Amino acid sequence: MTSVATHSAALIGVTGRILDIEATAEPGPAGLHLIGIPERSLWPARERMRAGVLNSGIAWPEAKVTVSVHPETIPVYDSAADLALTVAFLAATGNAPPERLARTVFLGELGLNGGIRPVRGVLPAISAAVEGGLTTVVVPAFFAEITAQVPGAEVIPAACLIDVLTWLRDGPGEDTTRPTPARVTPPIQVDRRARQVTRVGERVLVRPFLRIPIRPWWAEPYQSPFYYPGTVVEITDSGRVRVELDEPHSPAPWESRLQLFHPTEIHRYGCRCLECAKPGQDVPRFLADQAQLTQEQ
Repeated sequence: MTSVATHSAALIGVTGRILDIEATAEPGPAGLHLIGIPERSLWPARERMRAGVLNSGIAWPEAKVTVSVHPETIPVYDSAADLALTVAFLAATGNAPPERLARTVFLGELGLNGGIRPVRGVLPAISAAVEGGLTTVVVPAFFAEITAQVPGAEVIPAACLIDVLTWLRDGPGEDTTRPTPARVTPPIQVDRRARQVTRVGERVLVRPFLRIPIRPWWAEPYQSPFYYPGTVVEITDSGRVRVELDEPHSPAPWESRLQLFHPTEIHRYGCRCLECAKPGQDVPRFLADQAQLTQEQ
């Protein structure tokens, strides 16, 4: 029997709360059992973990694995713990080195393709981790810039599950704190996990961030579950892509028409994968453009 432990965090109101994650593997019928997660969140979390692991090229372990979340008093499961659950699961089954887990906090929702998606409350979670003596925090690459200067924390940005496993195995890579030389014209950014090479002026599909009013005086950022069309207007030196969203026919509560995305979050325009099968609010324009694209092909 193999046991490992690591940490994640949940957002309670506006405060981060550290979660302790434990995983145990033992011989028996292959299966994943999650403890300490509300019933309605069990199936989505388990399916995200399974799809993310398999789509990262990792064979599903043939073992009975139990993963627990403590404290169990958290009223709603926060998908920010997906990454910690998955890493603990893989470490317990021998697919990830466990040495760094006990002193690291993992934040991020695991996508079905193995990518790590942005979540709410990253800054409060990092603050809670530092206060608890856990200074190493793995976060989605989307937050690389805004979390790089958090005092007292060593922030490790990761775009996908493979990045996390590589860091656990090899340690820190190239020093990202050094200033990047100025460039007059950024070159084409090619990401091995990206669906398409992204160029300035290219038409793409993205999931924009919305600003949903929760209270009259407070709006909560939220990433749309639907894909919207836009145009690449800039590629930053850090590799992130600035996209200008198309003007919608109906009002959309976007934070801004200009938004930054990681290359792994971008789909090429005309993509027909399952994720892109559900267009956003601007359905008439989307369908018309897709029909025209089909005729051109």
